[in-house]
Amino acid sequence: MEHFALPGERREAQARVQAALRAWYVVEDDPATRLDDWLLVQERLARLDEPASPALFRRLTNEVLIGGLDELARIDAQATTILRQRYLDLRLGKEVAKGLKLSLDQVNRLQATALRQLSDILVGQEDALRETRAQALIAALPPAPYQALIGMDDQVDRVVRLLQGSDASPVVVLAGLGGLGKTALADAVARRLAHTARIAGLIWLRAPGASLSDPKPYDFDAVVHDLYAALFPDEAMASMTAVRLNRVRQVLQRQAYLVAIDNLENPEDLRNLVERLPGLALPTRFLLTARTRPSTGAAAHTLALGELSEADAVELALDHFRRTQPDEEGALVADDAAAIFAVVGGNPLALKLAVGLIAVQPLDDLLRDLRERQTPTIDDLYRHIYWRIWNALSPQAQALLLGMPLIAETGAAPEQLAAISGLADAELWPAIQELWGRSLLEVRGTVRAKRYGIHRLTETFVQTDLTHWSDRFSE
Repeated sequence: MEHFALPGERREAQARVQAALRAWYVVEDDPATRLDDWLLVQERLARLDEPASPALFRRLTNEVLIGGLDELARIDAQATTILRQRYLDLRLGKEVAKGLKLSLDQVNRLQATALRQLSDILVGQEDALRETRAQALIAALPPAPYQALIGMDDQVDRVVRLLQGSDASPVVVLAGLGGLGKTALADAVARRLAHTARIAGLIWLRAPGASLSDPKPYDFDAVVHDLYAALFPDEAMASMTAVRLNRVRQVLQRQAYLVAIDNLENPEDLRNLVERLPGLALPTRFLLTARTRPSTGAAAHTLALGELSEADAVELALDHFRRTQPDEEGALVADDAAAIFAVVGGNPLALKLAVGLIAVQPLDDLLRDLRERQTPTIDDLYRHIYWRIWNALSPQAQALLLGMPLIAETGAAPEQLAAISGLADAELWPAIQELWGRSLLEVRGTVRAKRYGIHRLTETFVQTDLTHWSDRFSE
């Protein structure tokens, strides 16, 4: 991914390079004539043990320009000579023309071309550096919980602006019902911000769900504990809360981190965090996902997620069907997807679960069943769909699903799935395929390495409905 991929962004970057070159000897505090926010400058600054100042930023900007000029010299020596003489030696255009035995018009045209060449070189270097750094930052995130992010582009743009715009908020809360894609949206925002020079690091924390048998609060002290572990991985945990807090605050207020805290289901935890996290912010920002909204007047900006529009819901349903049931005889068409939307609404997870049922139940029967059993809450709808899927699973797939809450948030490798389910290889892979086709299993990773996990709502269903059900029948 190139940071300056769009034509407008690239033109703006070229204008920045040219302005910086023209202001070679200007030391005044005018960031518009420097490249302060470029990684090419920021990485040089990080290697120095001296306070930032206009003079230092000018020096570092000029070092970056010199590097670009050296690269340009290998491509076009004459272009480099013109730029050096005009901007570094401060020679008049007619003097440069005389020395090169060219007309003034020729020098002006060559100078304009040379400026574009220099800009392209530096923009290319910045893009490459940002991509390398972005991949290192993204490695700290859990595997993406989606294969295609449909209907959320505008929300991603909006959240990025809330976190980095001129009126940015220290804490942004993504609030909404389960299954609306809060985690997916937060993940997409983090991956977008990883490609900017403003973020020094990404930290992803996840609150323990309220569905756990022994839930613990995930309040400010718990978050500071996990931040300390993330920021100082090679150190023993400081025993005193005050020490942990002071060290975490020093790091987060020295460099801009994005800290995402996912899966806040307890309203009291959310209230506590929204009240106290601003004390760790600036330049760091916090992005929270929660089932509920903070109270009115809280020091946070809240973005309430809603359901997908019909057009986006249809696109999501069709895409999910193609991914999970490519060999199904008779493809799902747009009218079918619209009919599913009319029954379950635009909740992404509900749509995927309903599409997963098509593999075992005729569409018309499924739609009739869902219409007849429509319930007043989305949780009841989930429970109904989950039970329908559960009853259609093979014993091997059921065994695997019952063991899934035991795995970590990052997912499990195939050998771990075999251990928790007790399935042999010949049984495991069909069970994995079956659960994935029913939208009960999230498959993450690369072509050569896969990890498998489940959505929080699926985990809740397994831990509450299924566990209690299996306990009754084992007595």
